[in-house]
Amino acid sequence: KPISLAKLLQTIETTLAQHRQTQNSQAQAPRWQIIDPIGNSKAAVELRETLKKIAKTQHNVLLYGDAGTGKSTTALLIHHHRHHNKSVTMLDSLSLDDDNIDAALAQHKPNNASSCVIANVDCLTELSQQKLLSQLKQWQKPHHHSRTQVLATSQQDLTALINQGDFSRDLYDCLAEFVIFLSPLQQRSEDVPELLNFYVNHLPDIEQTPYRKLSVAAQNYLRHYHWPGNLRELKNLVRQLQLAGGKTEIQQSEVESFIEQNKQSLISSSQQTRYDLELREAREEFERDYLLYHLQKVDGKVGDLAKISGMERTNLYRKLRTLDINPKNIGSS
Repeated sequence: KPISLAKLLQTIETTLAQHRQTQNSQAQAPRWQIIDPIGNSKAAVELRETLKKIAKTQHNVLLYGDAGTGKSTTALLIHHHRHHNKSVTMLDSLSLDDDNIDAALAQHKPNNASSCVIANVDCLTELSQQKLLSQLKQWQKPHHHSRTQVLATSQQDLTALINQGDFSRDLYDCLAEFVIFLSPLQQRSEDVPELLNFYVNHLPDIEQTPYRKLSVAAQNYLRHYHWPGNLRELKNLVRQLQLAGGKTEIQQSEVESFIEQNKQSLISSSQQTRYDLELREAREEFERDYLLYHLQKVDGKVGDLAKISGMERTNLYRKLRTLDINPKNIGSS
């Protein structure tokens, strides 16, 4: 019996959650049925066509796009479409540094795992980029039983970083044999109703949330919302609305209230010093408040924030993602 789309997405979500709890992971892939991305927009149709082409190759793939557009999920879909009976190694550059990257890369065994997903490659330091490039060349050597397919993700356009001198051209050429841009949800607004209905109908099955559907007015409002958090924000919003309980049909006023609450929660900072926290937690809280404060002052411009904070852009992007701060949420607020 074919596995349902809901179960497929839940399995992928579980895999990603397990990855976030550990720096690196390698898992045996079940025999999943791969389901095309949801939607009939030009971007969704083109993505489905691109995935069909990639499924016939073993080329390395670079996926880039804003936070929440589904880069890691799409990378896993690529792996399971072609290598469904083999494991996948998952690495996150946010947990890698110049000292531990060699050991992390050594965990990938080309004979056992045919794909290696490396998230946030735009946050790698110059030395880590060199080490990754050296390892990629080793994986491609003829003595390996099978060629490793590297699936890398980035929030930034790496060609822009190359022009700024912040990313290795040689590493880019190795990673970007095939490039996929994942459009922000705002650019595929016609897909929003279908995406909303999918999560409305499947979250109760996947996560046992109470079933609540969106009114036509609420759906129309969300279709024209700018979605700074993209697909991740859409799913989280549906989950929040269902967990809130109440009448079966969710009205536009409730949706507007939740969005405003989420925005205020994002940009607000504590007015009291938290002396009850451990030093590490207190430092993270201060860093988050400091960066959010200055991001608001510069309207979400990371280049200006780098000048104010005295941080290099690569390190600043790394810090922002570690603290779960999306500058575009600030700039569009």
